[in-house]
Amino acid sequence: MSSISSAHKIMESIAARLYGVSLQQTRRIETALGCYCTALEHHHAIIVLLEQPRSMAISGFALARPMFEAYLRGEWLALCAKDDQIERFLSGGEPPCPDKLIQEIGDYPDHRTVGLELARLKSKEIWKVLCDFTHTGARQVRHCISEDTACPNIPSDRVAALLTLLNPIAFATAIGVAALAKDMELLDCICSDAAKFLGVEGERIQGESVPTVTRSA
Repeated sequence: MSSISSAHKIMESIAARLYGVSLQQTRRIETALGCYCTALEHHHAIIVLLEQPRSMAISGFALARPMFEAYLRGEWLALCAKDDQIERFLSGGEPPCPDKLIQEIGDYPDHRTVGLELARLKSKEIWKVLCDFTHTGARQVRHCISEDTACPNIPSDRVAALLTLLNPIAFATAIGVAALAKDMELLDCICSDAAKFLGVEGERIQGESVPTVTRSA
């Protein structure tokens, strides 16, 4: 099975698990859920762009950082943000920078974040890669130029490595939704799906190891 086909099955599995999930209506839950839903929609859109007969991988890669940031913000809003910070965010204020979000999520007592180690990649080379593709940096431009033409061309191994990074984040996001719903049965099902689909250690992208999801207490 190709990496794109596998990612599509993951996307469908998560959508099926979360369909009809019931949550309380509080400011914290609704705000965190909005971020989680955004992250999952980005994941879906990336797969759709990669599946096109004439691949739109450049645009797909550009959504990787927004997906990652939406997941981080959802975790922070669900676990760490104070009530006044939530209100400030909803009024248009900026949340803390990604480094600060990662620190606060990691410091949260008994955090239930799955795959927090993925967030720590923010300070490594992989974050630079994601930023480059979002902001039309050199790495993105180089993939649009060949010897005789200007045409997007991202190698299949790079596409596979990107999905190896994003699929665990999608599962971590889905687990965040299950935690908001306080549905332990759903959470266990999603963790089982993650183990089934992700299996072994992740591949490498730009020299950085990409870990798979493991469940935290």
